[in-house]
Amino acid sequence: MEIYSTALWHLQRESVLSALAQDLVELDKNSPEAWCAAGNCFSLQKDHDIAIKYFQRAVQ
Repeated sequence: MEIYSTALWHLQRESVLSALAQDLVELDKNSPEAWCAAGNCFSLQKDHDIAIKYFQRAVQ
């Protein structure tokens, strides 16, 4: 799923990526895939500080 979210980031599909991130966090807020998707979403929105926090959470 993290590969799909990264593909959406590359394609700049912000709304689809946002929906994916929300769904993944709702399904399992402790999964690294969810936080990777959320990080990609915030990165696409140019909110890099939050994106970095989410990527760090994904690798914990």
